[in-house]
Amino acid sequence: MAAAQAESLMATVAATLGTTVGRDSPILEGELPLDGSRFQALLPPVVSAPVFAIRRRASALFDLDHYVDAGVLRPSWRAALAEAVATRRNILPGGLATVHATARAPGWRGWSIWWPRPRPPPCSA
Repeated sequence: MAAAQAESLMATVAATLGTTVGRDSPILEGELPLDGSRFQALLPPVVSAPVFAIRRRASALFDLDHYVDAGVLRPSWRAALAEAVATRRNILPGGLATVHATARAPGWRGWSIWWPRPRPPPCSA
């Protein structure tokens, strides 16, 4: 898509959201009224060329039991993840560079998951 077309699309979305986007206000974030998809756009000088992303809402949400039943997640990992969530531990999924932090993983195959252990207090010198 040409830069001019991207800027035109951004301006249209901004108008739909009741705001503007341009050099003085180069960041646009909002929810599209049609289906609730998230829209984010950036213009120079924040970036070198106009860029935008549309993130659709999930069409279905799967719980951990679904992944266990499908053979994608081991029961022991399901228990470990459930415990980590219940105790509000930090969970860092890794392995699929195309999945954003806000997105739900399409499956757990190929993922590595870490949660940091509590660190001891620093020593005083």
